[in-house]
Amino acid sequence: MNDVLTALADASRLIDEAITAACVPLTVGVDRPGWSRWEIDQSLRDIALLSNGDCCYDRPSIGVAYALWHHGSRTHDAIRMLLPVMERHGQEEICLVDLGCGTGATASAAALIVAAMRRAGKTPPRQVVVLGVDQSSFMTDMAQRVQASLLGRVSAPEVRASFVAARWEELEPSPARTVITAGYLLDHSDGAHADEISERLEVLALRLDAEEVVVTTVGAKRRLLEQVGEAMRRREWQPADVPMSGPVAGRGLEKVGQLRARWYRDAGVTREPSGYLDRRPEWHKANPVALALQRSAGPVGGRLFDSTPTGLELDDAQREAAVPTGGPTAIVGPAGSGKTLVLAERVALTVTDPQADPRLHILVTAFNKAVVALLIERVADALNVRGVAMTQVDDEGHRWTIHRDGRQVDLSFYNRDKLPTRVFGCSPVRIEHGGWTREVVRRRGQLTPDEVDRLKDFDVAALETEFERFIVAKGHPDVHAYVRAPRAGSGRALGERQRETIWKLVMDPPIPSHGSQRLRSASRSPPRPFTHVFVDECQDFGEAELRQLARSAASVDRLCIAGDVSQSIHLGPSYVRPTFEGVRWRLRQLEGSHRLPLRICEALRPQAERLVARRTPTSSAETDAVLLGPRKASLLGVRPIVVLAEDLRHELPAILGTYDAAVDDKRLLVGDARPWVTTETKRAAPTWNVEAGSMLKYKGCEWPVVVMTDAWSGHRPVDDADLDLIETLEQHAFTVLTRSTRVLIIALARDGNAVHAVSRFLGHSPVDRLLFWTEEAQQRFAALTPAGRFAAYTRAR
Repeated sequence: MNDVLTALADASRLIDEAITAACVPLTVGVDRPGWSRWEIDQSLRDIALLSNGDCCYDRPSIGVAYALWHHGSRTHDAIRMLLPVMERHGQEEICLVDLGCGTGATASAAALIVAAMRRAGKTPPRQVVVLGVDQSSFMTDMAQRVQASLLGRVSAPEVRASFVAARWEELEPSPARTVITAGYLLDHSDGAHADEISERLEVLALRLDAEEVVVTTVGAKRRLLEQVGEAMRRREWQPADVPMSGPVAGRGLEKVGQLRARWYRDAGVTREPSGYLDRRPEWHKANPVALALQRSAGPVGGRLFDSTPTGLELDDAQREAAVPTGGPTAIVGPAGSGKTLVLAERVALTVTDPQADPRLHILVTAFNKAVVALLIERVADALNVRGVAMTQVDDEGHRWTIHRDGRQVDLSFYNRDKLPTRVFGCSPVRIEHGGWTREVVRRRGQLTPDEVDRLKDFDVAALETEFERFIVAKGHPDVHAYVRAPRAGSGRALGERQRETIWKLVMDPPIPSHGSQRLRSASRSPPRPFTHVFVDECQDFGEAELRQLARSAASVDRLCIAGDVSQSIHLGPSYVRPTFEGVRWRLRQLEGSHRLPLRICEALRPQAERLVARRTPTSSAETDAVLLGPRKASLLGVRPIVVLAEDLRHELPAILGTYDAAVDDKRLLVGDARPWVTTETKRAAPTWNVEAGSMLKYKGCEWPVVVMTDAWSGHRPVDDADLDLIETLEQHAFTVLTRSTRVLIIALARDGNAVHAVSRFLGHSPVDRLLFWTEEAQQRFAALTPAGRFAAYTRAR
């Protein structure tokens, strides 16, 4: 080993030249990218966060910045870790799967070691395949550039390196002996994810047939590394010695330092973290902490994603929730936790249960058409992998049937608005929403002066909210029931005379509407036409509707609902899961979001905490509140991007172009129903499928790219005392924000155009988990944050 270390004496010079040559075109070259001073300044500040152990790798210039600041020292550490591994494997073919590869330091080290082994008269491995994996395309692009530059300076034909922006689950096995390396992969935030990380490492190692895993990190994260090691040992992995080689002699990276200084000087970056630009690039830093694990010959531990008979990826909590059990069941969890997937799996298990009734008639319903269509697709998938096919029996796609083993199963899929007519036998309603509004205005003109004074704080929108949430949703049959009823979940106290006047306006007699239609259907006692009833997005079904659906099943034990109280747009905080006399609900909680990228979860955690905290202790929905939280298995993703609303038309093409590699499905949702906003967005993204409209239409669905604004039409000025409207707006905003699976763009409006309740709600996000596209966007956001928090953040950086 000493001979090879001696032959590596010029490694620092070679890596200095390779990094410099790779970065020149992107920093001072004639055709360099048009990155603004702000962009370069912010990537420098993100790099500075590595001093605290974490960094975000989602800015366009981050790959260059990382290479100029850390590629040299990371290569030195990788040499020390890899040299014993490569000497141990002698003339074999080996595959190094490098997780969190960054700018390719492991590949650089492999090339330098192979060249040095040859110079020292040692036999290098017959072939070294390096597969660098990182979720940031900016880092993998830089890795390609640095490796190409280095291979033009050293002779290492045995080394073949490739770099992909992918997730671990997408990797394919290699026929060569495989070693998994993970250098500086762990974040401080991973302290709560040690078990999950170990599970993912084990699943990956099994799939790739890797017998060894080597993880390195900085000394400040030693305890976190030990926690991962402890979790892996519980899974039958044994610790192995990490015979790291001694430090590799070398000089400072002078050319890298000169280029780095010129880049920041030319860009006008001067307001850096105190003294940061004065630091010189280093070849050798503090000794890293390493952990090596080898797979035991014994039995294999548990798996994060089990290959169930359905072929669906379910974790333990999801599998448990999917199993049909006696008693009404409520499946609750935050956005992206897999509630719809679990509900569909539960339907499939009910259909294929060999102990089930010989004739099943199952109702599956959800708030809107889009989620119903998704449920049909998911149920069909869950049945298909079991060899069971559904056959459509009507032209609209609402009714399906299954004939299997002499049994017949009928499935009905309806969205909420169709239930009164298709299920409960009510006659259709022929009045439009505008007709309801006009009738309320007409009746209001006939009130006495005293009655008008009682409702002076109620406009038509407030009356409609009262009608939907506290008359229809509760199923009050008459004014006496309405006057006496409690008003849990309302920020507005109403006296008896006020309620009597409201009832007179909207219910004496009832104005024809979907609401009055649902009220009629809830008062009926229909036969039990269904053996089982499944309800998705239950947080927007009224208490009376859920009771009616329970009465429609063979027994209340066969009712299963799923939802998230934080996304209750229609009912807001007034949603209550009903109770049934003598029957207890079975609660199944799903935790963590699989769909939402981790960075978006981190940014929205304070908003989720705010919504959950507002659930009153007396509400039965209190136990339904599950905080939004990231899972390590979820996509790392891009931090929410903050722009000025007036700049969106000009900035959107640049944003979409920058993150194009991260988005395969070119669909974009605009959380703003104003027609001109949709038109402007379509002009800015002509090749994208752009949709906009009420979130009541899109709730429960997911979109690769979401644009959220804090200003939209249809809302009156918000008084801070109007708690009902404020929480409705916040839940609307939260639902929009949690639709994204890849990129979330937050467009902040000017003060005169913004809905302040929404702006303040957005202002609770952690500043270091947002990506400010321009300095002006950062300044506008600073005005939304709680006093002093933004100033403290800027001082820390």
